[in-house]
Order: sequence, then structure tokens, then C-alpha cells
Amino acid sequence: MSSKTQARSVRPLGRTPVISGRVHESLHRRIQEAAKVSGRTMSEELAALAVEALGYRDRFGSGETRRAIEWLTSTFVMTGEHAAQEKGISKRRWTEDADCRRSATVRLCEAALTNFLSADPEEQLAVVAALKGRVALPLFNPRLSRKHEGGES
Repeated sequence: MSSKTQARSVRPLGRTPVISGRVHESLHRRIQEAAKVSGRTMSEELAALAVEALGYRDRFGSGETRRAIEWLTSTFVMTGEHAAQEKGISKRRWTEDADCRRSATVRLCEAALTNFLSADPEEQLAVVAALKGRVALPLFNPRLSRKHEGGES
């Protein structure tokens, strides 16, 4: 190859950039399995995972709000799974059972009120009273229920 001859890239024009990195074997297997399930290549799957992770970070930030959301979400899911286990239901199917959903929802509200909102019982009771009105009124007043469903304005 002479000094006047330039090396040409083997990549086609317009091809997307490449990011390279090393991962543990277990993570490699997880990405490989996710790619099989989604019908994408490993590169496409990794890009999709990165987009999802960055979107999550954009929505919830990296501070106290994100930690609270993660904690409340974990509380919700673990309570539902525990209720399913007690009923002998597959943990993966807990969302299909009304009792499991109810347990998870009540525990989520309890955790948010007592651990996130305030340690002051008076404030907690005031929020519970406000929630009763916001939730119960539309449920038990048929006109309000229709209004919320778009039947009336």
C-alpha cells in the first residue's frame, strides 16, 4: 500500500456508531436471552435497554424521588407476591387475583402515608380523610361516576 493510497473503512456509509464494552458472563447471558425473546439482535437489544434506562432516568431523576418511587414500587410488588404465595398462586400471576391486588394497593398507600408523606399522625389522618372523599364519593355517587366517565359535563 503506497503512502498515496488511503485505507477505506469496511463499514458501509450511514451505519450506526459502535459502543464496545466488557460485561460479566451472567449479564451477557441475560442480554442474549432478552434478545431471543424480543426477536432482536444482541446489539439491538442492548440499544433498546439503554434507551429504556435513559428514559427511566429522565423521568425519575437520580435523587430522592427516584429512590422513593423504587421503594414504593418494591413494596407494592413484594406485597402482591407475598399475598399470592399465601394463597398458593404463582407469584408471577398475582395481578390476576383481586385479593392480592387489594393487599398490594393498601400496603402501597400505607407505606406512602407513613414512611414518605409524614411521621405526623395528624397529617396522615388528614390525608386519609381527603382520600376517602376523593375515592369514595365517585364510587358511591352514580352521577359523579358518570361524570368521571365522560357521560356528563
